[in-house]
Amino acid sequence: MHNKNSCSYHFRVVDVFADHIFGGNQLAVFLDGTGLTEQEMLAITREMNFSETTFLFPPSQPDSHARVRIFTPTGEIPFAGHPTLGTAFVLATNNLLPANTQHIVLEEGVGPITVRLSGEPSAPEFLWTTLPPLTFQAPFENREAIAEALGLRATDLLAEAPIQLISTGNAFVYVPLRSRSLVEQVEVNMAQLRTSFAGVSSPKLYIFALEPQADEQGRFHAFARMLKPYQNSIVEDSATGSAAGPLGAYLAQHGLIPCQNVAALVVEQGTQMGRQSFLHVHVQRQDDSLSVDFGGSAVPVYEGILRLSR
Repeated sequence: MHNKNSCSYHFRVVDVFADHIFGGNQLAVFLDGTGLTEQEMLAITREMNFSETTFLFPPSQPDSHARVRIFTPTGEIPFAGHPTLGTAFVLATNNLLPANTQHIVLEEGVGPITVRLSGEPSAPEFLWTTLPPLTFQAPFENREAIAEALGLRATDLLAEAPIQLISTGNAFVYVPLRSRSLVEQVEVNMAQLRTSFAGVSSPKLYIFALEPQADEQGRFHAFARMLKPYQNSIVEDSATGSAAGPLGAYLAQHGLIPCQNVAALVVEQGTQMGRQSFLHVHVQRQDDSLSVDFGGSAVPVYEGILRLSR
């Protein structure tokens, strides 16, 4: 028997940056968060135990489709990649948009984000969005100490590429390695890592290796892992759009991939976790700046109802 004072909250779970279930990165989307407190949204996110959970609210602007709040198990964040695309996918596939909507505008903490649908609007095959403005910090100079904190040697780092923090409202430290096998063998030494990144609040590491040649379609390929060593509940993320997107800008900015006009990158992530993901990135040079789009596919997994007693 249900408590007569309980409130029901419907949710959908999707896998993002995957074309089949049990791949990509999991996301729970609550279709209407009206009435939930911030503390309740955080508690629900911890209960779902995914890297992020989103909550939908009515938009505040007439040209937006929904306001979205994104939570991790440690708190709210202003922007993240797979929650943005996954939330748009849920809106599109659950008849929550006007018919034939091709562009979805979501109000997020960083401002309005537009998601573009590819394919049938009610069952999109692919979703794309443009990154918010990028901020590049000065490179880290203590390369040997950082390498040791990852169980590596300084010579395992890609010599011509910096270790650098980049943010779009969600910051990552980019660590370039010489090969995929080196990315696979990274093991974090927490004590050394805290010393190496003293002054950086809870750094999230995007550790990657770039394939030297483009494929026959002109796309470059990278293998990456995203480690969150300061979070106890989730140590590694299986697909991180807000990290893969800036990776494309990083590679173009430092001349590691050519970008006279548009460069295409495919990032493989999550493979060691058993949740292989593919994130697609397009980098366009516009005068002295870079514009970055990232995208991928998503699949529905299950739906449910969460009841809260009040």
